[in-house]
Amino acid sequence: MSKTKAEIIGSTKASIQAKKDELNVAIPAKIVRVRKNRVDIIPDINRGPMLADGARDYKETTVIYGIPVVNLGCSGFLINIPLKPGCKGLYIHCDYDIDNWLEGNPNPHTARTHDLNDGFFIPAPFQGDDNEVKCLEIKSPNITLKICENGFDILKGGASFMDALSACCPGIASWKG
Repeated sequence: MSKTKAEIIGSTKASIQAKKDELNVAIPAKIVRVRKNRVDIIPDINRGPMLADGARDYKETTVIYGIPVVNLGCSGFLINIPLKPGCKGLYIHCDYDIDNWLEGNPNPHTARTHDLNDGFFIPAPFQGDDNEVKCLEIKSPNITLKICENGFDILKGGASFMDALSACCPGIASWKG
């Protein structure tokens, strides 16, 4: 018995949808643990494959460990965003295995594609995020400029320029964060 054109189209659409459901591109996520320049995250949106009746079979999400964090920077300069559990952002998945690339080797280590293990977390303030903006930090290899709502500071090797200026010249450096 041969399939009708409608059955073939329906079967093809179902196959395409199943493949799309397996494809990881980007997921809203929340930080559960911070470890230097890596975070452990949990997807902040329910995911699951589409069923034949059009409903979704939502799966319980699990923690994804050791995800590199994207900080804006290049040529020795860096804008650092202090992170803590609860911060939200997007978990972006790469097309290929990035394990070797993170170590400076452009050749993928495995044949993985769009895998949950190969991605970056990009912090971003979203509506409902409980993290209020405190300070902006801009870092170069030797100096950090810290700008806060109640002042600013310049740090070199951990030493505060504003503290040194206040000690030297009281009254000049009265606006400090």
